[in-house]
Amino acid sequence: YKLDMEKGEGLKFAKDYQVNAYPTLIFVDARGDLVQKAVGALPAEKFLDLGKRVKEDGMMSISAMIRKFESGDYDRKFLHGYLLRVAEARLPYNEALEAYRPYLKGENLKEKESWEIFRKLFKRSDTEEFEYFKEHQAEFIELYGKDPVQKKMVANYSFDMFMAIREQDDKRYKQVRKGMKKLKYQNIDQIVGMQDMSYYQSKRNWKKFAKTAIKTVDNMDIQDPGFLNNVSWTFYENIAKEKYLAHAVKWAKTSVQLAPGYYNMDTYAMLLHKVGRVEDAKVAARAAIKKAKEEGENPEATEQALEKMWR
Repeated sequence: YKLDMEKGEGLKFAKDYQVNAYPTLIFVDARGDLVQKAVGALPAEKFLDLGKRVKEDGMMSISAMIRKFESGDYDRKFLHGYLLRVAEARLPYNEALEAYRPYLKGENLKEKESWEIFRKLFKRSDTEEFEYFKEHQAEFIELYGKDPVQKKMVANYSFDMFMAIREQDDKRYKQVRKGMKKLKYQNIDQIVGMQDMSYYQSKRNWKKFAKTAIKTVDNMDIQDPGFLNNVSWTFYENIAKEKYLAHAVKWAKTSVQLAPGYYNMDTYAMLLHKVGRVEDAKVAARAAIKKAKEEGENPEATEQALEKMWR
């Protein structure tokens, strides 16, 4: 059954089942209890696997699990499974994670079940658990492999840097950044550089943003056309120096080469015009307009820009 979560009966349904993103798959039983929930588009194979788990394994409903957790009558095994289920369903789990923290203390953190919860759900770097993980990194690598351990280390620092930017906590950002830099992993400078780009953008310090972006993006083999387009457009809107814009022109061109679409083709055209390559800009703008019509997009902004190019 399909519902529009933004009108009619969908509004109440979205509130009752905490639907905050689309698409969301909801499995309910005859009583209306939430059995399982999956957020985001799933490949056919994973969708079928999810359906089989719900149907064949006698899966306890999430609603029943929530009631059991709230009763306080549970053991570690239940709490472990509960955390993974509610996290998968993108439901609040902070209270349950707090209840699980005794199993993440000291040597306990090395246990398979504890490591799984820590790796998947524990995000902060300013905790006793993370300090233990950092101090015993070599032992975790021996147990679980270098790649997962290093990814976890970077993920926690990155999350705290993101939160510091969002909360405008400059002191915290610099503190966490210093910890990240000490890791000495391969490509750590580029990872920190990406965070610094977000930091300077939030401060609207466009000179430092431009210099950091150039140093970072030019030293990475980025194959994400959307990211390249976003950075290029930010340069178009906020950067004036031609020597900086030349880098954005290159990134926008790469974005178009990777996955030509109206928006990145428009970005490329606008940047060409901004650096004074007017004839090239006209050609790129016409190509963007053609692509927009093929994709069913509205090319009005590009058409207006092209008209000004002829003046």
